[in-house]
Amino acid sequence: MAKYVKRIDANRQIEMANAIVRRELRKAMEFELPPRVQMMKTSEIRKVMVAKYDEIVSHLPGLILNALNGTSSNES
Repeated sequence: MAKYVKRIDANRQIEMANAIVRRELRKAMEFELPPRVQMMKTSEIRKVMVAKYDEIVSHLPGLILNALNGTSSNES
């Protein structure tokens, strides 16, 4: 049977998840990727960025669940 979730709780969870996504993307785009792609060709930069995006997306469910459960993880 489905469980009712209060709108305010659902919105809080969505906001938290969105904040985690933005944080991880910003961290990659501002700090991790620029030094790695500095002297690369456009096609190489694209490959590195796609790989980093895939890596971030694969870790998001765990980061979001940890945040929702009130635990933290330093793997990111």
